[in-house]
Amino acid sequence: MLSLSATLVAGQSPRASSQPGAYYEFLLGRQLESEGAIEEAIAALERARRLDPGSAEPTAELASLYARQGRFDEARPLAEAALAIEPSNIEANRVLGSLFAALADNDAKDPAVTPAEAARRAIDHLERGSRRDGVDADPAIDLTLARLYLSTGKPDDAARVLRRVLDDEPDLAEASVLLARAETALGRPERAVAALEAAASGNPRLLGSLAELYERQQRWREAAATYERLLAMAPSSRDTRIRWASALLQTDSPEAFAQARVVLQPLLDAVPIEPRALYLLSTAERRTKDFGSAEATARKLIAASPDAASGPFALAQVYEDQRQFAKAADVLGPAVTRFAAQAEPPRELLTLIAHLGFAQLQAGRAESAIETFKRGRTISRGAADFDTSLIQAYLLARKYDEAADLARAARLRRPSELRLAQLEARALSKAGRNDRAVVVMRDALAEHAEDVQAHLTLAEILQDASRAAEADKVLDQAAVQFPADISVPFQRGALLEQRKDYSGAESAFRQALSRDPLHAPSLNYLGYMLAERGERLDEAVSLVERALAIDPGNGAYLDSLGWALFKQKKVDKAEPLLRRAAEQAPANSVVQDHFGDVLWAAGKRPEAVAAWTKALGGDRDSIDLKAVEAKIARAR
Repeated sequence: MLSLSATLVAGQSPRASSQPGAYYEFLLGRQLESEGAIEEAIAALERARRLDPGSAEPTAELASLYARQGRFDEARPLAEAALAIEPSNIEANRVLGSLFAALADNDAKDPAVTPAEAARRAIDHLERGSRRDGVDADPAIDLTLARLYLSTGKPDDAARVLRRVLDDEPDLAEASVLLARAETALGRPERAVAALEAAASGNPRLLGSLAELYERQQRWREAAATYERLLAMAPSSRDTRIRWASALLQTDSPEAFAQARVVLQPLLDAVPIEPRALYLLSTAERRTKDFGSAEATARKLIAASPDAASGPFALAQVYEDQRQFAKAADVLGPAVTRFAAQAEPPRELLTLIAHLGFAQLQAGRAESAIETFKRGRTISRGAADFDTSLIQAYLLARKYDEAADLARAARLRRPSELRLAQLEARALSKAGRNDRAVVVMRDALAEHAEDVQAHLTLAEILQDASRAAEADKVLDQAAVQFPADISVPFQRGALLEQRKDYSGAESAFRQALSRDPLHAPSLNYLGYMLAERGERLDEAVSLVERALAIDPGNGAYLDSLGWALFKQKKVDKAEPLLRRAAEQAPANSVVQDHFGDVLWAAGKRPEAVAAWTKALGGDRDSIDLKAVEAKIARAR
């Protein structure tokens, strides 16, 4: 908000006083103020008041003078006295309106007036002090009124006032910025952009505001282009260069990621340890898959800013992108411990905790993840995201009762959240409480009938409860309700495969692929199913290779391809793929079992035993425990 005195401009023409002497003193007061003789001006206006006590003009002018001098306690009673004589007096209304606007904006304090009441009274007075005929127009008053309209949820009134201001003064930058805010609040983002684009074309100083508006609308390419224009005006601006690079990194364009590296380089040449630039450079290198450089830059950031959270986070992200979750957890763990112990932890602490817990889960460290997410819940005072993550950690740790209890408690707080119902149902199912799991999901489906995931989860829970016919009926209904959704035939294929109806499963997966030939989960599942059965192994390899082309490095797909190659007796090709899969998914029993088999075939018996042992200690899903134990016994 402009300062109060900036909204009170002397020079408006008063109405003629009925007393010539009073009028003379009035004009003399104005002249003396313009010459800087403030106390003499005050004396002249006091004389004008005494000579014509029935006129509001001298009193209003004196109130305005005091306000322009920052003497607000003296200005307010005078403005109120002027309005007692003439309620419609423009100058007195402007003075009081500006005073109350300052109270509403917390520029001043008055225990007798709340900010909301101050805003209401400010609007009332400024509306009376704003003439629609253009006479005595004061853009500062109109801008204050527009800001008040915006702060009180009246963007339509703000837009009306601002358009009037811009009609008279089209180059008034603040009016254009405020109009963009008003149009945004009215749900007209294109008009908001148009207002700033038009203003910025004649006033380059508005390019920064325009770029920020593009950012708020997540129009990152336009934001980047605007920052580029802004930097051309001020090439030495570090902040603009960093904002330009940041906008480029928000796009989904590899070319923009590469450009961000180029944009940042001049800044780092000048200031090699600029923390923000180092973090963005590591991000850009990571996005361009230059992981070696990204790691080196992240380590440079850690060395440059050892007390900042950005360095460990940048390094952990490099590892996460390569699915090296154990390394990510090893970086984040000490950082979280150190920052959590500080009297004033960094604001990024909860983000670090969330990433640490996720990395621990992916690395098969379920117990550690549980403790991490508990810490996150405590620090965040029960944030919903940590509830969900903690439930998932309990599930991975096979603590199904704890998972179900926590999910139930969270649902009592957020009863309409489908994700919590799904987690509770899965926990109950894993705990053998199938009937209760079905009830939970049926209730959830009744509330979320328009969400396909509710249908799919209920079908999964019914199948787990050995109620296959009911599961099929739910999927049949989902197929009718969501005829184009690829997840329905995919789920049908998965459930049929679990029942060993391989022909039906293949048909379902091919139906999914007919809708989307690049649906990687269907490509992988079908390829793995064929490989597991030793059928059409060339096709199995081809299907999974297509899935990996879509999602390179996916551990599940690496496992499928390695297993298919193993079935083709191509042990030398299968081993490195399964090794990578096993490193990514140390708690996945199936993956570890596969890795053990290929190591055994390669003659690496101690390693094979170690892998099979990890299979027994993993999630134990979809493996024959006795068969794995027999392989270990035979190897020993």
